[in-house]
Amino acid sequence: MMLKEKPREPYEMNSNDNLEEMVFPPFKLESLRKFPWKMIEKQDLTSESSLEEIRFVGLEPEIQFDFLSKMQKNEDLFTRWILTSNPSLRSFRANGKNGYLYIKGKDSTRLALVLNITIPANQKFDLDIECFHTGSAKTISQLLLVIHLEEGALLNLFFGGEAGEEVVYFDAIHTFQSANSCLDFRHLKLGGWKGKTFVYPVLEGRDSSFDFYSLGALKKLEFQELEALVTHKAPSTKSHIESRVVVKDRSHSIFTGNLRIPPKTQKVSAHQISRGLALDPKARAEAIPKLEVKAEDVSCTHGATVGDVDPEELFYLESRGLSKEEAKILLVEAFLGELLDFPSLDENLKNRWKDKLLMRLN
Repeated sequence: MMLKEKPREPYEMNSNDNLEEMVFPPFKLESLRKFPWKMIEKQDLTSESSLEEIRFVGLEPEIQFDFLSKMQKNEDLFTRWILTSNPSLRSFRANGKNGYLYIKGKDSTRLALVLNITIPANQKFDLDIECFHTGSAKTISQLLLVIHLEEGALLNLFFGGEAGEEVVYFDAIHTFQSANSCLDFRHLKLGGWKGKTFVYPVLEGRDSSFDFYSLGALKKLEFQELEALVTHKAPSTKSHIESRVVVKDRSHSIFTGNLRIPPKTQKVSAHQISRGLALDPKARAEAIPKLEVKAEDVSCTHGATVGDVDPEELFYLESRGLSKEEAKILLVEAFLGELLDFPSLDENLKNRWKDKLLMRLN
């Protein structure tokens, strides 16, 4: 089933002007220095996006693009950048108990896609999303995913993304939650030469909760940055963020966890943890917590660990007859696999992405 695109809006027609007016952060920041901006400048970011295939089940297409004006005013630069890059637009509403969304960009061509998904009030919904943009040519992939949970909605969300080895990608994920809504989100992004993923959950309604678990496996010279900003706008809200990443060769991973609790937003519980595992001496995994807490009656914690494979655990497995490489793979599988044990995730889907994870590190 295919969904017709919305007619071009004035802001899309004037995207060239919008791009010229945008001011990027200083490139002296290490995370931005990693990106090949000269390559990006040479690409036509206003040409039509190349979306090869989109399939969906359990999602009802709707003509609902009110969220665009809200996103245009968003403080995140990369969100506004995607909107000015002539993206393909799709909007859905959950229908039933579970859904599946498959996205594939044309190999070796630019992809810019905006997705809007609404979960109706008091509905429990399981949603699996797979997004692929492969190919060997240097190109750009841009994804803006906006999810709205109405009052009392419960969403179990899995997102698995894979990019080609020469793709530079920018993903921005925004979630907005009304009162008594719950979101359990498992995120996995593999591949890409350089990549940035931004996750912006906003807990707007009382007694809403957000749980986010991210997995990553980097190799060669790959660079990947995951940045989360959790905003608690309502009292009695809860959030938990956990990131696990394995790096090998000379790859580099950065996790930045931001937390924002404004004044008078009491009874908030917010926790974040980052764990990195380095398989080679020149591989890097960093964690940067940033907490902006202006309320008093809150419970907030953060923690980070980065280390090598435990030599004692390695020795124990080798003493049981495993080779060093086999023992290493087993430890990595245990380190990452826990977060893929998602009750709502289809078993075949889970095994497919688990195999993709381990193949990158074998």
